[in-house]
Amino acid sequence: MSSLARLSLLKSKAFLLITSTDIDDELIRLLEGTTDLVNQLTSRQLVRTQYTWERYTGDNSDTLYLRQWPVSVVVTIKVWDGTDSFDVLDETHYEVIDERYVQYPKLGQRTNAIYSGWLSSYKNGIQVTYMAGYNTTGSEVLNMLDSFPVPSALEYAVTKLAALAWTLGKKGGSRLGLLSLAHGGTSIAVDKYEQGIPKDVMDVIMSYTRLEL
Repeated sequence: MSSLARLSLLKSKAFLLITSTDIDDELIRLLEGTTDLVNQLTSRQLVRTQYTWERYTGDNSDTLYLRQWPVSVVVTIKVWDGTDSFDVLDETHYEVIDERYVQYPKLGQRTNAIYSGWLSSYKNGIQVTYMAGYNTTGSEVLNMLDSFPVPSALEYAVTKLAALAWTLGKKGGSRLGLLSLAHGGTSIAVDKYEQGIPKDVMDVIMSYTRLEL
């Protein structure tokens, strides 16, 4: 899996001040585990991911909020026709707004679009395939020319949390304690660990919490 923070930042003098490369693999796993924990806390997949045929129910408005963001591209949208199949919407008839929601019909396309908006007639009658999240590669953030690099505040929070877990481990605990919590998948483990997360880090993490739609 990928990490929301750079290995070089974790090793820098601002955090761990480690110059050796002997433990890089362990530090990378720690960053990945921290990223996994942050995903659990926010109920999101913050690393860029493609979501295939995610289902939605419309509310008769022209706005459809997607569950994950920032949205880099909408691949396909299908709408149940009420009979026996899904209609694929013409991509020229909708538009992603603020990297967060899809407007349909978009401005200037109301007379051309098949439907007047996101219909509520059928539960789960809308299926969307799209890509969303922040761009990373391995443990390094992609260059700034690529869309949606990891925000600096989020990278700082992930790095500080990983550094805290490492430091506590060196004082006698398990260095990979955070990793085991993150991959354990139990809400109890996450809830217990929340109590030890610094407030400034938790405030940043919670600002990325997914909306329940």
